[in-house]
Amino acid sequence: MGNVASYCQQSLEIKSLTEPTDQDTEESKKFSELVKLLEGDGFRIVKQKGSIRYYGKTGWNRLIRVDYHGAKEVPTGTCHSILKAAGIK
Repeated sequence: MGNVASYCQQSLEIKSLTEPTDQDTEESKKFSELVKLLEGDGFRIVKQKGSIRYYGKTGWNRLIRVDYHGAKEVPTGTCHSILKAAGIK
């Protein structure tokens, strides 16, 4: 019986690790949503070459590079990096 209980506990732990949490779904954004967030903060496209877009705004001396892929989800680290560079997060 001890083995069954430990198996169920492990199964629950694994399931909780694989299910998306509110934090995971909150952080995952699509490229189009990320661009809307940047544009809402005053950033505009300064230049574009292929799928690579550079955003800038007056009073901000850095360009923000976004490799735009439309409906695809932005990797979490990339999203954090872009928002940090833009001063949004």
